Amino acid sequence: MRRLLAVLATCVVLSGCATASPQATLQDRANAVVEAANAGDSAALRTAASLLLQEVNAQDARADLTASTADALRVLINRILNNAGRLDQVEPSPTPATVEPSATPTPSPSDPSEPPAPSAEPTPEPPTSSEPPPILPSEVLGEPSPSSEPTPSAS
Repeated sequence: MRRLLAVLATCVVLSGCATASPQATLQDRANAVVEAANAGDSAALRTAASLLLQEVNAQDARADLTASTADALRVLINRILNNAGRLDQVEPSPTPATVEPSATPTPSPSDPSEPPAPSAEPTPEPPTSSEPPPILPSEVLGEPSPSSEPTPSAS
C-alpha cells in the first residue's frame, strides 16, 4: 500500500503540468492521501482519494494533465480506494498466555502399610534476570569499569 502511495506521489510530482497552480493542487491532494494512509484512517483515506480523483478528472478535462498521466493516476487512486478497507482490519495484538500452575497429583499408595517412596525434588535454579546489566557512566565515556580493571598480581 505504501509503495502504491509512493508511486502516486512520484507521478504527481513528475506529471509535467503546464502551470504551477494545478500541479500544486494535485500535490496537496496527493499529500492528503499519504497522510491519511499513514494515520491508518480509512475514512479519511477514502475522502482524500476521492478528492484527488476529482482533481485528476478536472485537470484532465482542462488538459492540465496528459491523458496517459491522468489514466495512470486514476488506476492508482482506484487501487487505493479498493484497498482502503485493509486499514480497518486490525490485527489482534498478541497477549501473553497465562498458564495457571497445575497441582501435581500425588499417587496414593496401593498398600496403606507401605510408606510412599520419596520423590526427587528438582534443585532450584538461580533466578535469571531478563534485563541487561546497567551501563555505568564510566563505561560510556570509555573508561574501564572497576570489574574489568586488571588486578595487580603478587609476584
